[in-house]
Amino acid sequence: MEEIQKYKPKPIYSFDGVNTVLTITRNVILSKENVRQILDNLKEDEKKAYEYLISNTKVSKSEYAAYASIDDKKAQRVLKKLVDIGLVQIEGKAKATEYVIVATDITVE
Repeated sequence: MEEIQKYKPKPIYSFDGVNTVLTITRNVILSKENVRQILDNLKEDEKKAYEYLISNTKVSKSEYAAYASIDDKKAQRVLKKLVDIGLVQIEGKAKATEYVIVATDITVE
């Protein structure tokens, strides 16, 4: 169950009257229009993080925190938000965690 919770988007649990149904959506591809709509709804600090990630191949939480002049906790929250909405993916674990942009051809306006 713990491994399943790592999927993006999150699995959907439902009940059909007798059974519990688990739906895992795989390989979700966002159109440019979907990404633009998502970007329009981001807060300024999230847009700043997205722009920074576009200009860098891989970024650690510490690198982004230093760039944005914010503490590690806030950097983690901002980057997690981008992961949760599907614009960024995580590579590595623990101190080796890096954030990689998924949609590189869309810019913030």
